[in-house]
Amino acid sequence: MLSLVARFGVRDQIDWWCGVPEDNVTFVVEIGGLFEAGLHDHVPVAPSDVDSFEQALVDVGEASEGDYTYGPALYACRLRTQRPREGAYPSDARLHRLFDAANKPRPGIALPPPPPLSVPAVASPVFAADLTRTGIDDGWPVLPESLGSRE
Repeated sequence: MLSLVARFGVRDQIDWWCGVPEDNVTFVVEIGGLFEAGLHDHVPVAPSDVDSFEQALVDVGEASEGDYTYGPALYACRLRTQRPREGAYPSDARLHRLFDAANKPRPGIALPPPPPLSVPAVASPVFAADLTRTGIDDGWPVLPESLGSRE
């Protein structure tokens, strides 16, 4: 595993723990927010998965003409059979097909269209009407005299 890390130059994305469990060394791929924004996570690389890890590095290198940066992320996607979240896709569009092949598209969140902009609702209709007018020079709302000045 260490020879793969050295050969492909992906040390920044790999970590290892010693003594978990017992006297073993456990290698992990640090995936940060690959699947969920703001979530720090990792994916283990078991001895039986080293060939899959190497294949992900090779596939990314072939698609990007020798840049292996996204190889560990592709390994994580294949291992979890999950695509990355939209904001975590590689900036290199040549790699998108590799990440797309990891699984079907992730469901999006259907949000209703935003309402049209309008004057904010306030308790006093007089004050609401004054919010639509602005001062000539500075753009501040003109307050009714009954409320005092803004100074």
